[in-house]
Amino acid sequence: MVHMQCKLCLQEKQKLVKKSHIIPRQFFLASSDDIAKGFGNVSNGDKACRIYSKESKSQQVQNGIHVSNILCDDCEQKIGRFDKEVQDKLLKRQYIKKSKNFWTIEKIDYKKFRLFFVSLLWRSQICNHYFFEKVKLTKDLEEKLRNMIIREDPGNDSDFSVVICRYREKELNYFSVEKRPKDFELYRFRVGLYDFMISTDYQDFPYRLTANSPLLIPILNGTKQLEEISENILSYKE
Repeated sequence: MVHMQCKLCLQEKQKLVKKSHIIPRQFFLASSDDIAKGFGNVSNGDKACRIYSKESKSQQVQNGIHVSNILCDDCEQKIGRFDKEVQDKLLKRQYIKKSKNFWTIEKIDYKKFRLFFVSLLWRSQICNHYFFEKVKLTKDLEEKLRNMIIREDPGNDSDFSVVICRYREKELNYFSVEKRPKDFELYRFRVGLYDFMISTDYQDFPYRLTANSPLLIPILNGTKQLEEISENILSYKE
C-alpha cells in the first residue's frame, strides 16, 4: 500500500485530505454574499468571487481555494480550530464593536488567532497553488512556522507580526496575495474586505495582534490608506 507524508506532522499516512483550504472557505462565502464587484470585472448578478492567474485567466472560487494531499486528517482538524476562531470573530457581527475609524473585538483566543496567521503563511508557502506564488520563504522560515503550528506555539507577537485592516467599500472586495520587499518583508493577503499583513521580520508594528488586549482593526476608505500603512507602517500613527 502506498503511503503519503503529511507536510505538517511529517508522518506517513495511508491517505491525506483531498480538499485542504488555504484561506478558510467562509471568507469566500461571506464575500460572495456581500460582493458588489469582484476581483477585476464581474458581471451583474455574478456572485462568485474570482481570482486571476498570471496569464490573467479568471477562475470562480465561491468555495474557496483548496489543494489536495498536503495534510492528514489530524493536522487538518488542528488547523481547522484556528480557522474557526478567526472566521467566527471576523465574520460574525456580534463580536465587533464599531466606531468611525476602527472595529474592536474585545475578546479573542490570542493563541488561535496567532496560529491561524502562522498557518496561513505556512500553507501558502507549501501548497504549490498559483494564487500564492508570490509567497517565497526560506527553508528555515518554513520550518520555523511548521514547528510553531505542530507545537501550537504562538510565539512572540513581534515575531511574524500581524496587522488586520478592513475596507469600508464593497467595491474593494476581492482576493489577492502580494509581497512588500522594502525595508522588511511583509506579505499582504487581501481576503475580501479584509487585509491581513504578516511580517517575516521581527517588528513592533502599531495595531499588531497582541496578547491580553482587544483586537483593533483600522477601517480604511480605500487603497491609498492601506498604502500608507503597508509602505510606512513603523511610523504610521492613529
